[in-house]
Amino acid sequence: MGKDKVAAYATLYHVLMELAKLLGPFVPFISEAIYQRLRMVDDVESVHLCRYPVSLTDAIDHDLESQMDLARRIVSLGHQARNQAQVKVRQPLSRVIVSAEEATSLTETSLTEASLTEEGLTEEVVALIDTELNVEKVELVPDLSGYFTETPTPNFRTLGPRLGAQAQRGAGWIKAQSAESIREALSAGAVTVNIDGDKIKINTDDVIFEAELPERFVLVEEGGTRLLLDTQIDDRLREMGWVREIAHRVQVLRKEAGFDVTDRIVLSYEADETTAQVMANNREAIASEVLATSIEDNIGGGQEIEREFELDGATLKVGLRRVAAKEG
Repeated sequence: MGKDKVAAYATLYHVLMELAKLLGPFVPFISEAIYQRLRMVDDVESVHLCRYPVSLTDAIDHDLESQMDLARRIVSLGHQARNQAQVKVRQPLSRVIVSAEEATSLTETSLTEASLTEEGLTEEVVALIDTELNVEKVELVPDLSGYFTETPTPNFRTLGPRLGAQAQRGAGWIKAQSAESIREALSAGAVTVNIDGDKIKINTDDVIFEAELPERFVLVEEGGTRLLLDTQIDDRLREMGWVREIAHRVQVLRKEAGFDVTDRIVLSYEADETTAQVMANNREAIASEVLATSIEDNIGGGQEIEREFELDGATLKVGLRRVAAKEG
C-alpha cells in the first residue's frame, strides 16, 4: 500500500460517493446501494439525506489540467509511433522527443511557452509519460528541425479542384519554399501569395511535408504537437524488454493457474544459454514482479502449471507452484 495506491483508492472512494449523491434523485435505488456499501460509521444513514454536491471551483488546477492534456497527447502520439514501428509496448525504448511549439489551445486555458519545457511539466507528469510509453527519457524541445530534414510538396488533391489551371503555379510556389518558412507562413491559417501578378490562396491542407528521417526515428504529429520516437534498441534495452515479457508471461500463467494475486510462488525454468543468462542477470527484478520467493534453474516435480513459450526465437520453459505457509 504505497502512497500512489492509497491516493488512487481515496480518489476512487470520493468519486463514487459524490457520484452516488449526484445521481440519487435520478436513479435512487442504485445510488443507495452504492452509498450503503461505501458509507462510514459517521455518515448519514441514506444517500437521500445527504446534501447535494456543489462544484468546488477553487479546487480546479488549470495549470495541471493543461499539463495533463499535453501529456495525454504525447502518450497518444507515442503509442501511434510504436504501432507504426511495430515495437511492443513492453519493449523499453531510450527516448521520445517532443515539440509542441505550434500548439496554441490544448485546453480552454492557453498553453504557455513555459509548459513546453521540462520546467513547465512537473516531474510527476513527465514520470507518467515515461511509464505510459515505456521510455527512459522524454525530451521537450522548441522544434525538431535539428533531427531531420523536411521538404514541402504540393497536395494536388486539394490544389487541383480548387485552383484549376493555376494549380501548377501554386505548386511551384510551394516547392520553392523551405519547410520552416512555409510552416511559419501557414501557422495562422491560409495565406495569399502574389505569383506573376496573380493572387493565389494557399491553404494549410495544400501542403504536405515529406520528412527524410534517420532509420532509428518515427515521426508522428497532431494538432501542432510533433513527436519523434527513437526506436534504436541496444543489447541493454533488448534485455530489459525480455525481462518485461518474461514477467508478463508468468503473470498470465499465474492467472491461468487460478492463483490469488497475493500468492507467493516458486518460479522454475529451463532455457537456452542466452535466456538463462537474462534470467540470472535479472533474478531479483523478475522475482519482485511475479511475487516469487525463489527462482530455480531447473524444473522438478510438484509444479502446479508448466508452459513453454518463445522469446524472439529463443525458448523458455517455466513451472510455477505456490509456496506453502511454512516455506514462506
